[in-house]
Amino acid sequence: MSGQNKSAILIIDDEPFVAHAIADAMEVNDYRCYIADNGEKGLELFGQWDPDVVLVDLRMPQLTGLEVIKSIKERSPDTPQIVVSGTDDITEAVEALRCGAWDYVFKPIGNSMVLVHAVERALEQGRLIRENRTYQEQLEEMVQQRTIELKNALAEVERLKNQLQEENIYLREEIKLEHNFDTIIGTSESFRKVLQQVEIIAPSDTTVLIRGETGTGKELIARAIHSLSLRKNRPLVKVNCAALPANLIESELFGHEKGAFTGAVNQRKGRFELADGGTIFLDEISELSSELQVKLLRVLQESEFERVGGVETLKVNVRVIAATNRDLDKAIKQRIFREDLYYRLNVVPIELPPLRERKEDIPALVNFFVQKFAKKVGKKFSHVPPASLKILEALEWPGNIRELENVIERAVIFSKEPILNLHRPGFPL
Repeated sequence: MSGQNKSAILIIDDEPFVAHAIADAMEVNDYRCYIADNGEKGLELFGQWDPDVVLVDLRMPQLTGLEVIKSIKERSPDTPQIVVSGTDDITEAVEALRCGAWDYVFKPIGNSMVLVHAVERALEQGRLIRENRTYQEQLEEMVQQRTIELKNALAEVERLKNQLQEENIYLREEIKLEHNFDTIIGTSESFRKVLQQVEIIAPSDTTVLIRGETGTGKELIARAIHSLSLRKNRPLVKVNCAALPANLIESELFGHEKGAFTGAVNQRKGRFELADGGTIFLDEISELSSELQVKLLRVLQESEFERVGGVETLKVNVRVIAATNRDLDKAIKQRIFREDLYYRLNVVPIELPPLRERKEDIPALVNFFVQKFAKKVGKKFSHVPPASLKILEALEWPGNIRELENVIERAVIFSKEPILNLHRPGFPL
């Protein structure tokens, strides 16, 4: 192929992580790459190295991609330029082709061979132009052809969006929850099924039991269910049943009257009252005492309870989402968890896969945590080398996503170079 002659590629993109990812993919296919993080530097490198192909992002600060394309076309009309951009504006795409771009590739680039083939086509078409055809004839033909292809591609994207909307299935690899919720990231088959479940059950008021190992993101799933439900404008109240002392948890859940016990100097509403009209998330539900399991069962069955020390029966309208990392079937056999409560909670079960069963999600999770902690400590990282990702993908992660997050935070803190490299002596993985 053309790349075997070490053709030079200039990559102009203001997102270093994206630029280095493209360079890695191209160098694997035997191309020589130069990187510029803005338009001005890109034109400077173009003058220095005279690359065979230029890959340019459209939306950059100061000097835009269109301005770069025009400038390079004026200097060297026969140099192929390929736009690599995340915009889906057909007008902008056609304008880029009219300004001198030879081709247009959409971000994100799921398969690097799409870009490799675009470069190969550009090099071959450049050779044909120089040998057999005039630049204007080739340009008009390419504009016409790529305009038709882009219109067809965007029409297909729109059709799929509408179809998947009607089927209530998520299209994106990230679900970004509003109201300061965290981001859920994952494209693996097992995790996609979980997200599909979330979207299907969220609009209903059914009780949900989320099961999964520690660190798999049970609270994030609970927040997603609430955020996508009809109760999203009402509170989501979280209770960690394992974190509260046994003598206080009943008061935390159901509230207490003034004088109900030593220290109860005022009446206090419990978490169920605070969640009225909204959702209550009972994390580590298996840690509840037998006595509280009975009272919780009554709330689930009758939607009513009394405060500690009170005689008034209070009615609430609350959706219950529970979570546990324990084997409840085993707990039932050991008589430490009530079977009737289990059936009340387990109306819709959701099983979260551990990280070792969704390792294809690790690169995206790593990227998210690098960005998160780099911003927090005021550092900038261009990319994570493939060798470092292979190290992370080879681990079993008993602590799941929480453990991965801790490892990346530690790496960000200790790293001095702009490339986050876990593959070095002394790194405490």
